[in-house]
Amino acid sequence: MGNINLNDKMVLVTGSTDGLGKQIAKELAKQGANIIVHGRSNEKVTSVIIELTKINLLAPMLITRTLLPILLNSEFAQIVNIASIAGVEIPSGYFHTIYSGTKFGLQGFTEALAKEFEDKNLRIIGYYPGGMETNLFTKAGNEYEKHELWMFDPQESVEAIVFMLTRDKKINVKRMDLINHLQA
Repeated sequence: MGNINLNDKMVLVTGSTDGLGKQIAKELAKQGANIIVHGRSNEKVTSVIIELTKINLLAPMLITRTLLPILLNSEFAQIVNIASIAGVEIPSGYFHTIYSGTKFGLQGFTEALAKEFEDKNLRIIGYYPGGMETNLFTKAGNEYEKHELWMFDPQESVEAIVFMLTRDKKINVKRMDLINHLQA
């Protein structure tokens, strides 16, 4: 008998809003299972569902896999994977392991793609911004001010990405980190 593939299987994990149940739900979700989250608090259930459906790593991989044949048949194509500086180094005082783990994974995926297609008509770029003045942190439930000292204007990211995308075809800015180094 072979191993059972959990991809697309429905799995009920009781007590999956905390502790062991939550860890089991996360791991089964990584295996491709559709998790039915169970718990006593609607708020906790919603929080776990949001955490399990975050596609920080899986979405770029699936999208790339889907579009790769089209991109490779193009005269010239580019992929910019926007990760986070948290995918390069763990920020002090910021211990969101799932977030940082998926961003490190996206960095590895981006670098592997760049290596695999370095002699093709496909340019792979990794962009790793620090904290920007957006509502991302508030949506994630973090209590930050609109402008923390370590944040910067998102327009800086727009300009950085445009810069990377507009280089001559033979030039590749393979990776760019953008952070507020003055903290003011």
